[in-house]
Amino acid sequence: MEKELDLLIATEMSGDGDSVAEELRSVFAKRGVTVHRIEFRSGKDSVIRSVRANPQIHAVVLSQYQDQEKLSPRDIDQICSTAEGDLQVFVVVSEMRGSDYMKEIESLGIYTAVYQEDASFEKIAEWYCNGRTKKEARAYYGVAGGDHVVQYRNMDVNASIQYLLEYDGSYTDLIQRMSVLVNGIPASQVASIVCQLPDPICEMLKREPRFA
Repeated sequence: MEKELDLLIATEMSGDGDSVAEELRSVFAKRGVTVHRIEFRSGKDSVIRSVRANPQIHAVVLSQYQDQEKLSPRDIDQICSTAEGDLQVFVVVSEMRGSDYMKEIESLGIYTAVYQEDASFEKIAEWYCNGRTKKEARAYYGVAGGDHVVQYRNMDVNASIQYLLEYDGSYTDLIQRMSVLVNGIPASQVASIVCQLPDPICEMLKREPRFA
């Protein structure tokens, strides 16, 4: 069954409005979604006014920075809560995985934040159509695994390396596991672990500034 979508864009995107709208419609059409209306706004207050005035808007793609001001998690929650019906707000953030900002985003029940490097039309269309569970959001945000920190707190270096080598092959799972270790062992031991990991894993970890 074909879905219909009205969309509000409040983030910087390359190209003029018409070309962006055309590309968005094309990407969503491949997933059986017809995009009827696309609005472009800037600034938190402008976004809130538009959502209130247009209850038919189904989704918002929102930059973490609006008019050069950084939105707090509470600001984003306010936007999410403005709509009368269901509204998916895809927040494009430039935070580090596992940061306090991402923990607060998750604690407020916002499961649709998108890291800057993943903020493509294709990814947003995928998440809009398929959704994201709380568990998936926690893993993506890098805030999952907190309940298991004690279990790994007293690992020796070899056990820690083995724990990392058992990751599922994804960047998200590797960072999640490394975050667990960092919370449970001294920094000197972290460095000792990293230098003994295979080069491909080291390269993946270097993408995260706190592990570089």
